[in-house]
Amino acid sequence: KYNSIDVVRIPADFPTPAITKIGISYYDATNGALKFASYRSFPFPGDWTIYQVDQRVWAGHETRGTYSSMKYNANYMPVISYHAMSDATTIYGSVKLASYVTSGGSGCNSADGEHWGCETIDRIDSINELEHGTHTSLEFTYDGVLQVAFYNSNQNSLDTAWYQGFGGSCSNAEWGCTTIDDGINRGQFVS
Repeated sequence: KYNSIDVVRIPADFPTPAITKIGISYYDATNGALKFASYRSFPFPGDWTIYQVDQRVWAGHETRGTYSSMKYNANYMPVISYHAMSDATTIYGSVKLASYVTSGGSGCNSADGEHWGCETIDRIDSINELEHGTHTSLEFTYDGVLQVAFYNSNQNSLDTAWYQGFGGSCSNAEWGCTTIDDGINRGQFVS
């Protein structure tokens, strides 16, 4: 899974008419980068804007943005979960989260990084765990809590993560992680 799409309709707010927003997260293999394409239907005829959200620093085995899943939050801003693998000094597999911010973004490596906040949810440092954090899928609960499902390569399991602020069980202690189903080859191709 290398891309995801979501569509939202923003109600009219006089004098602005209702707006349709289409968002697509996808992987740019040439640059090893997570990208986001956004379409707004107003002003007519509408247009597409492309953001480079997070990209590799060096052209080795490093990637950012495979297995992405994207949804608009309650404020009509895009949120993307995705897989990231390795950097110049450490070999790892991880699940990351990118959230659109109007300014002051941090944690993303890209020219458009000021518009995005990126953080690692869970990560395993090992050459044997490069697939950890693949097969992501995200959704918001009815009360707005973000849930991210992903493949845990260490346990061959389907795991889920949610933001709790502190004391979590993911490698980033601001997030809680739990295994839903484990065994041989479980947790891939989640939707």
